[in-house]
Amino acid sequence: MSASPSDTELRGALAQLKNAYPTLGVPKLRIKLREEQSWAVSEVRIKKILAENASGNPLVPVSHPMPASAIAVLPSSVHVKIFGPPKGKGLVAAQDIQSGEALWEENPWIIAPEWDLYDLQQQGGACAHCSTTFRRSGFPCEECGDAFCNRLCLNRARETGHRIMCTKAGRALLSYARQNTWQALHALVKATARIAQTHETDVLDAFATLGMEERYQFTRADASSMRSVWRQAFELYLDAFKNNIKQLGELATFEGFLKGLGKMSLNLESHGGLYPLHSHINHSCEPNISVRHLHQQTALARITILPKRDIPKGEELTITYIDPELPYARRKQMLAEWGFDCQCTRCVREKAEGAPDLSELESELKAGLGVL
Repeated sequence: MSASPSDTELRGALAQLKNAYPTLGVPKLRIKLREEQSWAVSEVRIKKILAENASGNPLVPVSHPMPASAIAVLPSSVHVKIFGPPKGKGLVAAQDIQSGEALWEENPWIIAPEWDLYDLQQQGGACAHCSTTFRRSGFPCEECGDAFCNRLCLNRARETGHRIMCTKAGRALLSYARQNTWQALHALVKATARIAQTHETDVLDAFATLGMEERYQFTRADASSMRSVWRQAFELYLDAFKNNIKQLGELATFEGFLKGLGKMSLNLESHGGLYPLHSHINHSCEPNISVRHLHQQTALARITILPKRDIPKGEELTITYIDPELPYARRKQMLAEWGFDCQCTRCVREKAEGAPDLSELESELKAGLGVL
């Protein structure tokens, strides 16, 4: 028999079995798990996971407000609102907002930049802390050779996790993320290194969370091919942080690691930054604000939030997580990766006007191919 599965692995496997064999009871599901996965799982545990899956709770992204210490400036024009499940937290206009006026600027809590900038950092052409590009040689780290703007940037990096990334195991983990172009892993490494030194677990906990197995369930994809990859990454991850296990808490478990990866995937801004206040902003297919990178030197670090139109007091601030020009069905499919079914005014309107639902398209496609 193989090792006992984590709750996340078991939850994903049971969801797939129930989709394939919806009439099977617990005893027969237990037999199927033994046949297909070589897992010896008790009926009590299977019942517990099935009850959780039926309630829907594990598949709802969990979201909490950021601690005040994590937010440098909360502009007077907005306030945090808790909408409750499944939406969680959000930002609402505390006063009438005029179009064209910057609402706030924000630096990242961590940044796992896009790979072209990461490669430039590795070549010594950009600061490994703030992402500023160089016209001259950067200030090097004596231990690993990474380049920084100056000693101040180097010291700030060391205070927020760079010392761990200097180790041989840390470099191996970053190389693995680069080889697999795995930005979520890169970001989780940066976040873990930071909390290992700063103990800011309350900040990491506040970012919206949805595990990797659950994300695959939403997109109806088969996660089986990824589990060995996740395990390999987890082993490298534990090796890199073996001297910091006590500070990691749940992240030191495989289930916590998968939640961490899901957390990064949900919250990373498109260029790789993780921002405490920005993470409060929910999606709409008709967003009323946009995120811009206006600073030339730190173009992929500091962000500026701009209103797209006048926003009345009390209206929620929203951005788009995807290309809003996509048709309804495609938007719905892509937003499943964030663990929700968009009910913004545009989606409600387009559905009412007859935009085809994704499930209907899937049924039609299967019927056309003769697939039951």
